[in-house]
Amino acid sequence: MAIDKFSDRRNQIFQNLQAIDAADTATNTGRLFAYAYDAGDSHIKELALDAYRMFADKNALDFTVFRSAVFFEKEISRRLKQWINAPESATGVFTAGGTESAMIAALSAREHFKKQGKAGTPEILAPDTIHPSMSKAAFYLGMHIRKIPVDSEGRVHVHQILQSITESTALIALSAPNWTYGTIDPIFEIADVAAMKDIPVHIDACMGGMVLPFLSMIGHAIPAFDFQIPGVQSISVDFHKFGYAPKGASMVLFRTPEYAAGCMYVDAHSPGYVLVNRAVLSTRSVGHMAATYAVLEFVTEDGFKYYAKNISEANSLFKKTLEKLGFRITTPSVPIVLTAYHPNADVANFALNMKKRGWILHVLKSYSKDIIPPSIHLTINPIHTRVIDDFSRDAMQALKEDSGINISEIQKNSQLYIQKLISGELDAMLIPLVIDYVPAKMATELIKQKVSDWFKS
Repeated sequence: MAIDKFSDRRNQIFQNLQAIDAADTATNTGRLFAYAYDAGDSHIKELALDAYRMFADKNALDFTVFRSAVFFEKEISRRLKQWINAPESATGVFTAGGTESAMIAALSAREHFKKQGKAGTPEILAPDTIHPSMSKAAFYLGMHIRKIPVDSEGRVHVHQILQSITESTALIALSAPNWTYGTIDPIFEIADVAAMKDIPVHIDACMGGMVLPFLSMIGHAIPAFDFQIPGVQSISVDFHKFGYAPKGASMVLFRTPEYAAGCMYVDAHSPGYVLVNRAVLSTRSVGHMAATYAVLEFVTEDGFKYYAKNISEANSLFKKTLEKLGFRITTPSVPIVLTAYHPNADVANFALNMKKRGWILHVLKSYSKDIIPPSIHLTINPIHTRVIDDFSRDAMQALKEDSGINISEIQKNSQLYIQKLISGELDAMLIPLVIDYVPAKMATELIKQKVSDWFKS
């Protein structure tokens, strides 16, 4: 009887879960151009989830008890070191994602700043296009971040960032590539000067770290972005992006153990136990490490080269399709990102019409008075080679239709759309286009209020 009750209850719970799942956007259809990273092979996902379940209850908090945490972190680090030209001395720290990786990279820079005997608030210099997680790291760590403009190709101005270096500069953070435009910052020119001034350079390669090395291996001209450049002291890479591991898998590689030690927290005097954390989190499942290790073992270097080729081919297909429809490529990005604008059509209108057909794109607002125009943004995955015909058909129709909302209307009636934002009527896709018309401090408070409302139980 008890078994029957358990079975009935379990079935009811799973029915509820299936209903909740159905309300989300599916991640394995190829219709999503953000958030999900899919190689198009269900075996990868099955293997990763099996590995996660096997180690889910093991706690990396105490790696003297669960030695698997040490094994997986070292093995993952060993593979990554080969792909991004790290010296033998380099050491990796596994994290839950790009934001945690940015945080410990900034923390190590802050501690290096202190060891140099410098005073005042340590500052991070970064392009406007740096991922917001670096600003969040500065917020959490009592640092200041100063943003430097980018040019019409989405790359930071070298002379401006170098001229901005002061005695307070603790870190220069650059992207390979940035998420926004898919372009790689001029790392060599900046890191060369930074090295002479003993200022660490961190490379956010969370987007590109598991694609760029393999694109290079198959003949793409990828500029140097990794430890080949002497001034680069740390690099972050997400495995849950183009490493195809489950969400919650990233790593920072530090050039030396001494520099990496800056992110380690030790409490040797607690009456409970000695606490040693190499990353931000204390308790964390070894399952994420196990899943990442399993995927890297399964796919192998040859597999990642194969998927990099797929991504490049998919990018070319989508680029040709968009150009046939009158779009123009916004920036010369690496193949994992495609941004495009249309001289005679509104990109917000287009994206909303595509969303009605089940396609999820991002809309980028104009940058710095149309140095870069409003654009659509696609993150390209291997699975997208399978959906190009459907995309082309729907895109052709989406250009012809009127969604009722476009950028010029938002500009003319900004107060109306601000009210729609406040009331929750505004499609989330349009928030970046509207929020610029709200004073900065008010915008932050408004978003906090709306998000708090969403999560009220």
